Amino acid sequence: MAGGVPRTWYLVLTLQGLNKMSSNYETRLQDTIYRLQPVLMLGPRSSGKSTFIARVTDPVSSRAKATWQPESDFSYCFPRQHWPQKPEKITVDGRELLAEVITGLQFFDIPGEFNDMNEVFNSVRDRAKTFRQTSKQIGRGTGLGIVLAVFMGGCLASQETTKSFYDQKFLNRLEKQLMEIATDIRVEDVIFIFNKWDLWYVQTKAAEPSVNASPDAMVRSLRQVYREPIEQLWDLAAKKNSDKKAVPMCVATRLGRNEEDDTILNGAPPQIRGFLDGMEDVNVSLALQSISRSYTFYMSGRSFRY
Repeated sequence: MAGGVPRTWYLVLTLQGLNKMSSNYETRLQDTIYRLQPVLMLGPRSSGKSTFIARVTDPVSSRAKATWQPESDFSYCFPRQHWPQKPEKITVDGRELLAEVITGLQFFDIPGEFNDMNEVFNSVRDRAKTFRQTSKQIGRGTGLGIVLAVFMGGCLASQETTKSFYDQKFLNRLEKQLMEIATDIRVEDVIFIFNKWDLWYVQTKAAEPSVNASPDAMVRSLRQVYREPIEQLWDLAAKKNSDKKAVPMCVATRLGRNEEDDTILNGAPPQIRGFLDGMEDVNVSLALQSISRSYTFYMSGRSFRY
């Protein structure tokens, strides 16, 4: 659902609906609560953040607009079958109401050149607090922390840009911000999205036509290319995990297009380039599923384990 988090609305229960509920609620209102987990999108410009958000929140849109200031007016609601199946009791202004809980994600899109993380994390903190408060209203403990969606480039040129973006200075600033908000929220999960598999594919095949250049092969390759920043970013969430054998989730995607990308693709031999026809938006659903996995455990009532 694009356009941000809808405002809370009220609906008088019909007599037909009341037949299924206790008579104690005959004159009460039904409230709707949107419980959206914050997802912080990290990555350099043209790494696919805005395009991913556009595909998830507004699939009809054909082209995403790059952001120049942090934006958080993007929300995705899970399909209705993944909402809590029964109304929940909540207390609003001293009144007990029945609430329909709508679950989903709120994306915080951060431009690659943006440096003022204080502004971003203040917004993230506010959203995470709201999530925690609404969770407490229905007795679901402390709620969920945030997810870090880390975008990394696939083609050779963007690999150097990516490594310079996630340098030690950036990692230190990020860890400092997370430490400052640790009393309010925590990092629940870190997902690594290696974007522009198509560019990686044509460059890999051009160097060695017989080599395996599948999305899974890209993941294996870029795990090594980005080994150091992956380990440091993963450690922000994995510190609380006692399973030392756990490994971070990595997904290879094909998202977004610009003139430089077109130049690389058009320069590839037809027999290599032709394989990519009709393969737009590869693995978007898998990336969304990975970003949502901590929420899956939350809804099942189990402790999230990597």
